[in-house]
Amino acid sequence: MNSKAPHPPYSASDEPQLRAASADVLALGAHHRALQRPLFHGEEDVYPSFAERAEGCRFVDANGREFIDWVSGAGCALLGYAHPAVQAAIVAQLSAGPRLSLQTRVEVQLARELVELIPCAEMAAFAKSGSDCLTAAVRAARAHTGRKNVLYQAYHGWHDWFAARILNRPGLPHESARHLRHFPYNDLATLEALLATTEGGVAAVVLEPMNFEPPHEGYLAGVRELCTKHGALLVFDELWTWYRLARGGAQEAYGVLPDFACYGKALGNGMPLSAIVGPRRYMRLLPSVMLGMTHREEALSLAAGLAVLSVVRSEPVVEHVQTIGRRLRSALDEQIARHGLVCSIDGMDARLAVHFGDQGGLRREHLLALLLRECAARGVLTSGLIGPNYAHDEAALTRSIQVFDEAFAVVAAAVKGSGAAAHSTSSVARPLAHVEGHVDHFAPDGAGVLNVSGWMLVDSTAAERIEFALPDGTLVAADATPRPDVVNALHLGPGAASCGFAARLPEGAALCDGAWELELRVRAAGEVVLRCPLMLRPGWERAVLTGPAWLGIGVGT
Repeated sequence: MNSKAPHPPYSASDEPQLRAASADVLALGAHHRALQRPLFHGEEDVYPSFAERAEGCRFVDANGREFIDWVSGAGCALLGYAHPAVQAAIVAQLSAGPRLSLQTRVEVQLARELVELIPCAEMAAFAKSGSDCLTAAVRAARAHTGRKNVLYQAYHGWHDWFAARILNRPGLPHESARHLRHFPYNDLATLEALLATTEGGVAAVVLEPMNFEPPHEGYLAGVRELCTKHGALLVFDELWTWYRLARGGAQEAYGVLPDFACYGKALGNGMPLSAIVGPRRYMRLLPSVMLGMTHREEALSLAAGLAVLSVVRSEPVVEHVQTIGRRLRSALDEQIARHGLVCSIDGMDARLAVHFGDQGGLRREHLLALLLRECAARGVLTSGLIGPNYAHDEAALTRSIQVFDEAFAVVAAAVKGSGAAAHSTSSVARPLAHVEGHVDHFAPDGAGVLNVSGWMLVDSTAAERIEFALPDGTLVAADATPRPDVVNALHLGPGAASCGFAARLPEGAALCDGAWELELRVRAAGEVVLRCPLMLRPGWERAVLTGPAWLGIGVGT
């Protein structure tokens, strides 16, 4: 008998309890890939944590606050949330069952639509995520060429063939990384050199045909030519470019055909659905490379995909998201210039990105976090990426432009140090500390003690206090230690002399579910300016940072 008492349902006012429960029972609950969450303590009530319901381009969070959403479900909600045609298709298919023992008519219909729409497509296959399809493309390219090496340009998924390159992550087959080589975008000379000199030849060249930088004249055609010349298959990662550049994706917009093209995100308008398409001679390799999963033929998502294609074919979806993005970009460019900020709005009109430069003694990531919070405090959600969808209307655009202007004003005040930031609607809108450091040692000594040491700087001076929170809530302060090596290497002043820290922690108290888990806390001016979870499992060679990797924190052995 299960002796665990059931938890009562959460109400809309239980957002703090939901956050606590998320951290307690969800292994990935605190790590939302779509949103660059603020990483500083005390901001939880500004930036929303849970969406309760959504329609069009707006959602309501667990506290009942309404937001205009420019994240658009990480790009999935191209038509907007709860689009009636998609909803109706899902309901209609539900009566036949979501997953049957045989193929369904809707799978064949959707494949036919894709073949007719996408220039390179002669056949299609379905999966659940972009990572699934990119993995299938790489496997098929290796099978076709008999080669192992892959050249990649951007982020192409979490599966082992690609994630193996991240050498500080345990559990990955890092030996596979020797078959991966990165190449820079818009640089044909470097790509040609890699294709010509990579020992054993190259099986596949994988790239996003456009990300935040448009392709130079002739670049994609040049990539196509080089792949053909060197016998490598060309794989387009079109998870973002499809429906946003053209109905047939980047290959239609630029007139360059890949050997495989992979789609996801917007294909199901939020339902889990991805597709790989290509010429028949390559697509026929997919059964041999084991593109198989129980829910590959799940019909609700396929029905949603068919509805999405119908709407995109018959309505000006592509034109609308491009127009909305173009108008927003124009407004933001004017605001940035007027406020005197070092910032750019990059990317295609249908997928924008806000990129700050370091300025006013503040790091770019801190300025972006400040902008995100100020927008959220006024009811506009963005992650720094802006994905217009078909439901963004005139009212949403007008209000968002006003909110961005107010948020940029707060950022400008922080950069100029005028103090005006204190009058923002966010209680934490202040110039943020620049925190950087390294955990040099994190290991048990075999005698019941867990030793942790390293160095930490706050605005180029020693932190006021370094402390560790154990799983039971106990706080243990670290001893400050001199670190002349850091001071000399970074050319720091005397205020950084004791930037080192060392702590001896009770090993047993730090154990949680077979791993040593701690939270490193950095204090300055009496406040916690950084919280960073650390984890080390027996047998791991390296500790894992589960916190703000983009702050420049590193972990040694």
